[in-house]
Amino acid sequence: MSITWENTAETQEFSADPIINRKIKTAAAGLQKSIQNYFLEFPTERDKEVVADFMLACSQQENVAIKTKRVYLIALTYLSRFLENKKSFDTITAKEFSAFLNRMYKDQTQDPSQSWISTQRTLGLALLKFFKWLAYPDLTPQERKRLPREHWPPVLKGFMLQRKKGAFADSCHAKRYLGR
Repeated sequence: MSITWENTAETQEFSADPIINRKIKTAAAGLQKSIQNYFLEFPTERDKEVVADFMLACSQQENVAIKTKRVYLIALTYLSRFLENKKSFDTITAKEFSAFLNRMYKDQTQDPSQSWISTQRTLGLALLKFFKWLAYPDLTPQERKRLPREHWPPVLKGFMLQRKKGAFADSCHAKRYLGR
């Protein structure tokens, strides 16, 4: 008995526009199919293209790992799901962005280990990077990282992530602060 494998070409279509579809396939290369399918959830072709362009820029400029690309795509998909009326990333307000991040909050009785903070920070940092890139695509990643707060895009106005409270978090912060 012999087994033959057929050459199956990737037929997933993410966009009716062949240029955007090609960008998405390139940006999503290496990601699990279930994660790649998140591109289908973005409400506009523009959002799909912008997310693909962002992921391609990160890959080309910083050689980000597949796991990092996965986090970026998940964070952007969750934000897109949260926005009402299929709102585009170009029109999101600081209030909506803050509401998205703050909905992860759980008090100490619900989440004694404060794991919600890690989730918020993981998604929030990915989104911070995305919105800085969206506002300043021509800057290098290092320039965007050092961008003063007053030059951040309006959507990031008031952007603040929680830090874990407790002895371990305080000792890590103290060591970082004191340079140890």
